[in-house]
Amino acid sequence: LGISMNTMPNKTEYKKGQGIDVTGATINVTKQSGIKEVVVTNEMISGYNPNKLGAQIITVTYEGKTTQFAVNVVQVAQPNKPNKPNNNTNKPSVPQTTKYTVTFVNFDGSVIKTETVEKGKSATAPEVEKRDGYKFKGWDKDFDVVEEDLTIKAQYEKVVRAEIDAPDKLEVEKGKDLDLSDVIMEIFDEDGNKIDEIPVTEDMLSGFNSDKIGTQLVTATYIGKDGYKYTATFKVRVVRPVETLGVKDEVETIEDNNAKDIVLPAIVGLGITLLLILLIVLLTKKNVQIYAITEEGRKLVGKQKISRRNAKIALDKYEEKLENANVEIILNKKISEKLDKETVEVIFKDKKSTHKVKYENNKMFVIRIKNV
Repeated sequence: LGISMNTMPNKTEYKKGQGIDVTGATINVTKQSGIKEVVVTNEMISGYNPNKLGAQIITVTYEGKTTQFAVNVVQVAQPNKPNKPNNNTNKPSVPQTTKYTVTFVNFDGSVIKTETVEKGKSATAPEVEKRDGYKFKGWDKDFDVVEEDLTIKAQYEKVVRAEIDAPDKLEVEKGKDLDLSDVIMEIFDEDGNKIDEIPVTEDMLSGFNSDKIGTQLVTATYIGKDGYKYTATFKVRVVRPVETLGVKDEVETIEDNNAKDIVLPAIVGLGITLLLILLIVLLTKKNVQIYAITEEGRKLVGKQKISRRNAKIALDKYEEKLENANVEIILNKKISEKLDKETVEVIFKDKKSTHKVKYENNKMFVIRIKNV
């Protein structure tokens, strides 16, 4: 699936004309079966020029996949020569400015930024992209006062846990699909700070059987962009289908004719009331989730209900929460299937955008809008 640097070579700085030495360098090879470590050999690398001064990007190729690391080539020190008499003693001397190359690299050795810095001054660190499963801790070297060529590596720490945010009583009738519209996987760093929210979908589940009545412990698994796997569990209760009350059988157990006249209307009235409550719940059930995506992560800001007759999503009520954020709108599986090939209209600050729904591979439809 891909490769990435695991360990850098023992030596990353060379004098001009010196050959490269990849001793100590290893890569992680990611396959569907897992991750294995492979030692880097000279046959696997390209891009090195021993006569080119400064930072160089070395490419590692393995089974058609590539990754990179950085090395630095410096000038060979020249022996001191006797001073020649200065015939221009009356001319003012011009101070020479010494400059150094500072290279910022990611965890896998890939170059993020290269900068030339005057001696004694500080380098400017680049922005580091979010890495699934890890929290950025800083850099492995100080660069406030640069006195030499530097290669500075980003440092990370692993996320320690993921949790499921779900309704207290998550129930489903036997044989029915599980409604996951309110089930969210929350990801926390080791300090307990929430760094991401992931909507749980059916393809993330294992251990759930809708034909088995009782309480089940269900596992949700999410694999991040860099292959890191998050798992969390939650409980689901599978119940028997709701059955219509057998009015005739119940009434026949009451021998008093007067009692029949009282009980029958009461039971019928109760049944109608329950049906009305069930209808109200179904009509008001939310089937759209709205998220704000910022540098701090993804956050659920609201829920709405749409239908074939009214396929409009209004965002004005979330204006403060969506300020300077990207928007992600997720339609649950049922409404995605119902609106397949139909058009959904999104309205925000008197601006409208239309989106054609595509229900594919039994998955929820997602609308993404950049920086509203």
